[in-house]
Amino acid sequence: MNAKWIGGLLVGGLLAIGGQATADGLGVGRGIDHVGMLVRPENFDADSRILARLGFSETPVLTAAGGIKNRLIWFRDLSYLELDTFTEVNPSTAPFLDFLAHHEGAKFYGTEVLDAAKAVAFLTGAGYPNVGPIPAGPLTVAATGQVVGQTPLWSLIILTSNLAPDNSNFFLDYNEAQVRQMFVQVPPLAPRSHPNTAQKINNLWLVVSDLDAAMDYYQGLGFDVRPQGEFNVPEAEEPYLTFVENALTKARHAARLTGLPALADDSGICVDALNGAPGVHSARYAGEPKSDARNNAKLVAALAGVADRRAHYYCMLALTRHADDPEPILAEGRWHGVIVDTPRGASGFGYDPHFLDLPTGLTGAELPLEQKNLVSHRGQALRALIARLEASR
Repeated sequence: MNAKWIGGLLVGGLLAIGGQATADGLGVGRGIDHVGMLVRPENFDADSRILARLGFSETPVLTAAGGIKNRLIWFRDLSYLELDTFTEVNPSTAPFLDFLAHHEGAKFYGTEVLDAAKAVAFLTGAGYPNVGPIPAGPLTVAATGQVVGQTPLWSLIILTSNLAPDNSNFFLDYNEAQVRQMFVQVPPLAPRSHPNTAQKINNLWLVVSDLDAAMDYYQGLGFDVRPQGEFNVPEAEEPYLTFVENALTKARHAARLTGLPALADDSGICVDALNGAPGVHSARYAGEPKSDARNNAKLVAALAGVADRRAHYYCMLALTRHADDPEPILAEGRWHGVIVDTPRGASGFGYDPHFLDLPTGLTGAELPLEQKNLVSHRGQALRALIARLEASR
């Protein structure tokens, strides 16, 4: 498995978007200055604690009309990360709650513009459907009931067609005077420095379904857009015989190359009758190039005539705050089952079609994703990691 960077999963088509946009017609200020993370209501507090544990300095909880709840993490250039959830079901929140019923993650990408009218004209002329400008409504500090933004803090322009699944793109024209007045009136909402909080959003990593379309779109807005391959970020080697050593190696590798906290996993399937094989060699069990079909065929052949079919998936997660972190946070998970000769199911990957979960009677490739995440080795490891982060606060 590849390392995963906090803030973006390095899978599928990947873009790095950096620097300020320069399209004259758009009237762009800082470029992408706002990333919103959608989380389920029941996870909002725990996710806030994780961000704090990683060294981000958050504002108090803010609420808005219609059941919107969030916290902001300001950077020194006034770009920000936003943690969002929804506490009411209504026509406005229903699409987001439906999204959250299936998964969580990055959802909003906001770009500051200097002139909302110019931005609307540019987007419309370029063929991107949009609505706006829409003035922002007031916000309430949940702990005190204090209301800010009676005079709109920004105007919003929303693209009404998504460039990639589950990504919403929008533009904001800030009333800078009102924003700075808010910082004076309510100091807890102002940016606060922290040694582990970056000064700005420098690069944004996006997972997209159509890399060429995404590049055309963002380059058309004047952004510096390059595929990840141009950064020469190679996969880490995995030379060790244990999952924990490989996971730590990949996490330190990612942190060293990016200068960011890094989360990496090392996972595989361990078969009792094969003394734990394929184990750390699961991805290349049948040799190079990697092939799920050849790996599965070799595993079934190795178990021909063997009565003991017990096996378990194993996942080790390693979180490092920096490359030389002396106290990385580790978490593991095991998913027990048996190997079956005949593949079943069209979902999943790896050995899932041959891995039977006994309590459900379904293979890993037959289990619905939500149910699989509840029982899988990675789901267990991630929940254990969250618990350790909370315990270490």
